[in-house]
Amino acid sequence: MIPPLLAPFSVSNKTELTAAIQSPNVEPTIIPDASNSSNKIMIVDNLRASAPVVVDSTRTNVTHLPPNSNYSFSGDESYVNSGWMFPKGEVPPGASPITSFTVTFENPGTYYYICVLHPWMSGTVNVN
Repeated sequence: MIPPLLAPFSVSNKTELTAAIQSPNVEPTIIPDASNSSNKIMIVDNLRASAPVVVDSTRTNVTHLPPNSNYSFSGDESYVNSGWMFPKGEVPPGASPITSFTVTFENPGTYYYICVLHPWMSGTVNVN
């Protein structure tokens, strides 16, 4: 279950957006909502792709983890994400300060992983 990096949300045309980071290089993506003329579509970062999160096997229970978490993986999760990680001292302004994510595997098995930014970067962890 690879989440999209960005997610569209329909909001009222009356909704005003104010940048939380005062920068000349920040602008939201907004497009007309073709299905509802009183709304506009706003494109935002998908938290499930960029921040530490666990989704259970039913895909209904979501647990948000703090940055730089230690997570004990049972093997019945449908999705576990470390969040976007950056080298120490190189976290971009406004990004979550995630520089590590530790996983402990509780059960034997083969576990697959993938980078949501670079899907060709994937692999497996074999736990005996």
